[in-house]
Amino acid sequence: EITHVPMALAGDDKQKLLRLEGMLHEQVIGQDAAISAVSQALRRARSDISVRGDKPIGTFLFLGPTGVGKTETAKALVRVYFNNAASLVRFDMSEYQGEEAIRQILGDFATGKVGVVAQAISEHPYGVLLLDELEKASKPVVNTFLTAIDEGYITDAQGKKLYLSNMIVIATTNAGSEFIREKLKGNEGVAVSQKDVMEY
Repeated sequence: EITHVPMALAGDDKQKLLRLEGMLHEQVIGQDAAISAVSQALRRARSDISVRGDKPIGTFLFLGPTGVGKTETAKALVRVYFNNAASLVRFDMSEYQGEEAIRQILGDFATGKVGVVAQAISEHPYGVLLLDELEKASKPVVNTFLTAIDEGYITDAQGKKLYLSNMIVIATTNAGSEFIREKLKGNEGVAVSQKDVMEY
């Protein structure tokens, strides 16, 4: 009750999972691949057929130019499935660039100050963790999140482990936007473009 993590699938949840793609497409234009991938990850996790251990429900990097629906897809998922605005834990990573950035997100052991990301995950352990414009964060901050995705938890400044096992982690980036634009101008298939972008 405290964490709002459902222990079993209710009837409404089952219907939402079955119709998730359609419900998301009512709010987001296009983005078939992203919506399908997120929906499948959520279904696997809620159906208990995914062998994740303590890892997040799913981890995604939404890459593309401004205005194509990266952040909106994450918001739509929260509205449609989680049905609670507090289930979206969003951070603008451009705010975490300096030397103080790692202490801002994890806290400061010396002063006992709690980090903003650590506090948000602790208070809202079920939902979507959205890291907007990840490439703008400092390297230690990016590495912290990469480790969290790999291990399934973040350790705050006081040594407390905060698990991401009931969260979908979505990072967005504009990196490679011009490359994507040029590829799409060439009328290449979506699959070819995705492969080329991944390599780029």
